[in-house]
Amino acid sequence: MKKFIIIGLVFVGILGAGNVRAVEFLPNFEDVPMMSGLQAVDAGGFLFSVPEGKIVETIAVSDSVTRRQFQRFYRDALRGLGWVVVKEDSKVQEFSRSGDRLSVEVLSASPLEVRFSLIPVGEE
Repeated sequence: MKKFIIIGLVFVGILGAGNVRAVEFLPNFEDVPMMSGLQAVDAGGFLFSVPEGKIVETIAVSDSVTRRQFQRFYRDALRGLGWVVVKEDSKVQEFSRSGDRLSVEVLSASPLEVRFSLIPVGEE
């Protein structure tokens, strides 16, 4: 229940934040929002269950979102969902939460192409 309340509050904050909104979740990710303007590439991902958790990858693209808008959105949205920033530069943002590592990598800035990768790394 607490998780749903936190997610709801994050979305209220995101929706009230201006022109960039989350309207759905990334394919195969339970609580990583899909930024408005991004589209998941159907053949660009996978999901594996392993004893430690799951390994997930999804590719998304956009003709209308800039790299800066994208990185700002995910930094703010994921922090609001309890993810801690581990690394951040112009190409990669890495986050950690509850023994999982989420990497958000910009593959191309124009047009925007990004890869989301989740792996279990154990309790941190």
